Amino acid sequence: MGIYIMIILHLEGGFHIYFNWGIKQIIKLAESIAKNINEAILITDKETKIIYVNDAYCRITGYKKSDVLGKKTSQFKSGKHSKKFYTKMWEDINAKGTWKGEIWDINKSGKLYPKYLTINKIYLDKEINYIGIFEDLTERKKFEENIMKLKNYDTLTNLPNEKLFYEILDKRIHSKSEFFVVISFTIDKFTFINEKFGFDVGEKLILKISHIIEMFLKNEDILSRTGKNEYMLILNHTKNKKEVIQFLDNLFIEIKQNIIIDEQEIYLGLKAGIAIYTEGTKNIDILIKESNIAKEYAVNQGIDDYLFIDNRIKEMYIDEIELENLLRIALDKNEFFLTYQPKINFNTEKIFGIEALIRWKNSKLGYISPERFIHTAEKTGLIIQIGEWVLKEACKQLKIWHEKGFYNLSMAVNISPLQFKNSDIVNLIKNTLKEYNIDGKYLDIEITENLLIDRIDDIKRQLVEIKKMGVTISVDDFGTGFSSLAHLKNLPIDKLKIDRIFIKNYPEKDNGMMSKIIINMAHDLGFKVISEGVETKEQLEFLKKNGSDEVQGYYYSPPILESEFEEFYIKYTNDL
Repeated sequence: MGIYIMIILHLEGGFHIYFNWGIKQIIKLAESIAKNINEAILITDKETKIIYVNDAYCRITGYKKSDVLGKKTSQFKSGKHSKKFYTKMWEDINAKGTWKGEIWDINKSGKLYPKYLTINKIYLDKEINYIGIFEDLTERKKFEENIMKLKNYDTLTNLPNEKLFYEILDKRIHSKSEFFVVISFTIDKFTFINEKFGFDVGEKLILKISHIIEMFLKNEDILSRTGKNEYMLILNHTKNKKEVIQFLDNLFIEIKQNIIIDEQEIYLGLKAGIAIYTEGTKNIDILIKESNIAKEYAVNQGIDDYLFIDNRIKEMYIDEIELENLLRIALDKNEFFLTYQPKINFNTEKIFGIEALIRWKNSKLGYISPERFIHTAEKTGLIIQIGEWVLKEACKQLKIWHEKGFYNLSMAVNISPLQFKNSDIVNLIKNTLKEYNIDGKYLDIEITENLLIDRIDDIKRQLVEIKKMGVTISVDDFGTGFSSLAHLKNLPIDKLKIDRIFIKNYPEKDNGMMSKIIINMAHDLGFKVISEGVETKEQLEFLKKNGSDEVQGYYYSPPILESEFEEFYIKYTNDL
């Protein structure tokens, strides 16, 4: 009597199909499955001699069936695992009847490959046999490695990223080292380099800088790229502060040499902050924070290439954070106000205009000078909102004075470079003039030379649009920046405002020669000149004699409130 097995297949939709098959049909089905699946199958006898392999086994290992049949599986070991590993594996198989896990084997060409292997102990005709089923993990491992690389390494430089750096630093701290340092680097003016030369040059520059820093590393030093132009470094090979200084001095000498990328000469600066680890005194967050604080201080000061963190810098950082937090709510709390400083025309000796100057009185810190908070406002981007408030408030006040009879009075307002680069300054000026019904000729915007360093074509386009409104354009603090008179000639500039530094020591310690040269050259190029910072009769007479068109300074009046200016204007006009 033959043996039959009933197979019931449950199909979707509720249908059922029934098969009554004999053992030969079952064996045929099993062979068909083994032949067509992707996993390798091998069967051994109790002595682990191979008695069957499927086609997938041959494809994965490179062996033909004739190469392996009758041979023991131990002949195909990779040599990567210890004797103890195999002993434990066979203990599990014999005790539990099964074993699963990752294992390395070697294919016919001698190449190691990872696989996930399942071994089951079975009985056929009362004889022990072993069935092994495995899949090649090579592609999966490559995929996992790529994912891990993306998670832990910078794709451009192949350096550890910020996440991996933190993990390495954490392990370094817990290794009970006696001395090492954490250094935070930034590439100065990297955004400007990107905009001027293109992002492709920027990327090549990053690779070049990374290579230069790596040249100076030793032993277990770890360099990481943590941002667009930011690096962190664990310096392990130095034994004291003196050696750290020597390392940094040598590195900065190399960095300061001009770098050529795509035939472009690029001069750049690197700023760094250093935090020293001593056993048991700091954790990972403190080290990173302190190195970043010192770096930011070096960047803001613009003098030192690198700085070690100290209590003075930390205190200044804390003060800066407090100032920034208070500055963020100053507009909402109406803490800003304007003062106005008169400007005198030398020819008519009349007040022709005023400059609006922002002031800040905070309930906690009291009066805060612009020299202290303007830098913070620009660094945080708050200057855009603050600058808009100043322009509107100044124009609002100018309209009031025009209605009071101060008809020909013009208003000068300082415009930050950030307002040109990160806001629609053209439409802001246009809409403000329209809102207060002011003719553009009564507005004078003052820009700094720093505005004219980069993105010059875009800046020129905006200045031309502003000039079409009739607005006067002046360059403030001329002589302290990077522009030249010839360079300014190509822009729609009306006036140069000579910085007070060129007159403040006249006549005791300065003969005024620089002021005289600037005035003459400016006139030759068609610019009017306004001299600021005038405090004495001698300075006034010198500037008048040498052709300055306009003057501004404490000799006439310090910056004053609107009510005080009205009194000053009326008195000064009546006294003429």
